[in-house]
Amino acid sequence: GGVGIRADTPDELDGKILPDGSVGQSCMRYPTVWNWFSSALALDSVFKKSKIFGNFMMTDFKYDRTQDVDLLTGWFWMVRGEALSQVGGLDDRFFMYGEDFDWPKRYRQHGWRVVFYHEAEAIHYCSGSSSRAPVRFYVEMNKANLQYFRKHHNALAVGGFWFAILLRQVLRLAGYGVVYLFSQPQRVDAGFKLRRSLSCILWLISPKTRGEAR
Repeated sequence: GGVGIRADTPDELDGKILPDGSVGQSCMRYPTVWNWFSSALALDSVFKKSKIFGNFMMTDFKYDRTQDVDLLTGWFWMVRGEALSQVGGLDDRFFMYGEDFDWPKRYRQHGWRVVFYHEAEAIHYCSGSSSRAPVRFYVEMNKANLQYFRKHHNALAVGGFWFAILLRQVLRLAGYGVVYLFSQPQRVDAGFKLRRSLSCILWLISPKTRGEAR
């Protein structure tokens, strides 16, 4: 993805190709408390083209044109040396994930553009790291999202974001529980997602996490 592009130089950037040859999702809008609540309630899935209900994942984006975007996912970035010298590298306080939000935002804060360039391509083999411990990495992803909010937003927004994550996991836990009980063909997948959501809830309601979200 292209981060660190001056306003008068819209060249260099990013496109993601999946192993099957299809174009993968590469761009996102800034995460907000509202679009996280919309996602928790699946409103972004029901109204896929609506910006009102968040559309954080930019499902309306066609990936057939070069365009400025809020965020680029971190599997393929190209950055100008001048921009890197000014903004600095990835924040190593993020264990994994989160830098997809943080780094592009920092470039914008320094006056650089973040651009999706549709002619550049890279193959992304998904879950290369997370597949080894998918439940743990799912929790780590949510930790990184909350960490990003603590870094860039006030305490009220952090609390709202924490609650939006919790709401999403509670609703998913209930839904996957129903699937697990009544759908034998989907039981294995539902069981995995039950463990994933439960692990995330236990992390969210731990005293340390609740204290950080206040």
